[in-house]
Amino acid sequence: MDFVSVSPHWKLSLLLFLLSACVVLAVPMRDFSETARAFQRKEDEKQLWLKFDTKKEQKGDFGARLQKEAAAGDAASQALLGVCYHIGFGVPRDNSKAIEWYQKAAAAGHAGAQNNLASLYDAGEGVPVDHEKAQQLYLMSANLGFAEAQFNVGWNFAHGMAVAQDWGQAKAWYEKATAQGYLPAQTNLGNLYVLGRGMPIDYEKAKELLQKPAEAGLRPAQFSLAVAYEGLKNPTEAVSWFHRSAEGGNATGQLFWAAALAEGHGVAKDIPEAIKWARKAAAATPPQIDPEVPLKAHCLVARLLLGVGPSVPAGCGAEAFRQASAAAEGGYADGQHLVGICYHRGAGVERNLSTAAKWYRMAAGQKHVIAASSLGSMLENGNGVPRDLTEAAKWYRVAAEGGDPLSQYRLGVFLRDGTGVESNLAEAAKWLRLASPSFPNDFDLKFAIDGVERLQKKEVADETYKNGIEKARLAAEAHGSMEEAYGLLNQAADLGQPFAMAQLAGFYLKGQGVPVDAARGEALVAKLERNHDPAVQYLLATACLPAGPAPNPWYSDRAVTFFRRSALQGNHPAQNAYGYYFMSAADGHQDLVEAFKWLTLSAAQGNNVARANLDHLRPTLSPAQIDEGTRRANEFHPTPE
Repeated sequence: MDFVSVSPHWKLSLLLFLLSACVVLAVPMRDFSETARAFQRKEDEKQLWLKFDTKKEQKGDFGARLQKEAAAGDAASQALLGVCYHIGFGVPRDNSKAIEWYQKAAAAGHAGAQNNLASLYDAGEGVPVDHEKAQQLYLMSANLGFAEAQFNVGWNFAHGMAVAQDWGQAKAWYEKATAQGYLPAQTNLGNLYVLGRGMPIDYEKAKELLQKPAEAGLRPAQFSLAVAYEGLKNPTEAVSWFHRSAEGGNATGQLFWAAALAEGHGVAKDIPEAIKWARKAAAATPPQIDPEVPLKAHCLVARLLLGVGPSVPAGCGAEAFRQASAAAEGGYADGQHLVGICYHRGAGVERNLSTAAKWYRMAAGQKHVIAASSLGSMLENGNGVPRDLTEAAKWYRVAAEGGDPLSQYRLGVFLRDGTGVESNLAEAAKWLRLASPSFPNDFDLKFAIDGVERLQKKEVADETYKNGIEKARLAAEAHGSMEEAYGLLNQAADLGQPFAMAQLAGFYLKGQGVPVDAARGEALVAKLERNHDPAVQYLLATACLPAGPAPNPWYSDRAVTFFRRSALQGNHPAQNAYGYYFMSAADGHQDLVEAFKWLTLSAAQGNNVARANLDHLRPTLSPAQIDEGTRRANEFHPTPE
């Protein structure tokens, strides 16, 4: 069986998580349990072979008769003699002689001999491995109606062994064998419905097919029936069959039964009993079962011991470390992660954060979600490893893509702020929203999502404004229409872009390229009254300047207010404009010393217009006024609003 790692998040169902990863049910191995082999022997006797009747003859007499009848060309006797040499019944086991007699019987059209000879080619017993030859023989036998051969042909189509994988063909051959009561085929047919191989998943049909072989004691069928019941939302029956499968020695069933006990899924929660059954599954050896089942069982034992509670004896760290190491040594990612946890906690081994990070890194390299998340956190905080935000972002992404909510949260924040990765608001919003359902009451996350959405809106608005300004420039150079430019600026203004709003305010107030619309212009100015950006304040001031030669005191006063606010924050164009105001204002507002101060401040920042204004102003001032203006300039410090 192929399972993903047992989840370390206890809020996830271990049992359901294992079920979701169970992907090999549709093609179980040919090598069944002893119960299945006993069933096969009964089927062979019933369908095929001459029987040794102890009431009529002794074993030696039976062998002599069999040899005589086989030599005389009786195909059934040849086939049975092949079996005797194959299994060592009454004669020494000898594959070469088994093959010799199987070949004679097979050539005579004996279906059982054809099937058994095929199995020797499949296994390479007495002959070189030849799956194509085996398939030819299986097919000959299957076409003669031999149930086991029909099963084997179906198995080959399911596995893509010597033929292209074809679930439809697998199903058809399994159905032929099932119709003859061949329970292994019925098991595999049920598995096709469990996993939807070549057809929609149908747990009800699977249950119907799997019930009989499960009750007959076929452990793979018992396990698959449990999966079908799980799919039918009947955990009580599911767990009952997992238990029967486990009691029968099926290691996969033992693992699932342990997981059910660990979670109280369909059965009373019992951690010590769960550990007992997980240990049994861990002790199983390949190739009777999927090689990864013991590794997963090692991990489950370790995880349960690391989550030690009042019902589990204390001091379990040493075994947890041993069990985790048994899985990690073979390169199994979940085992590596658990070894990392042991070093992180000091469970069964001396605490060492650097070594913990090393094991997390190995597991994370195999895309182990929680190991990647833990490693990302250690790298972000410099916990046991040098702080490295770029690498932290890398591992958070691995974990986030694997579905870890905390890593999705952290990656979203990294992408929002450009921490260890280039800022990307759209992607930041995606990851933060994915994390949100797992943290429904997290105010910081909600605030982060709102902030990213605001930044996204601003990003769109800024880009629209930029495009509008560029369109305006191109239109002006070509003496063309400004319609498209104004359209983009209006879009940006509607999105709240302050520069677009300020510039449009001036256009509407003065009728520059658009009809005068004082109401719209003043509305835009009003929206920006409390904007503290000195560049926006400067644009508002220019928007409020009167158009044409006729003075407009209301707009002039408003313009002066915005110039002053911007100048006080250090904006040099506003300082020049504010200085010029004091230099040229009407009587009662003119202040040449104050003008010198502001023009000096602007010129010091490289404003050439301010320098020209100073050159014009300086001859009109006394040395004392220049000294005072210079003093005021030297004492000035920009003050953000």
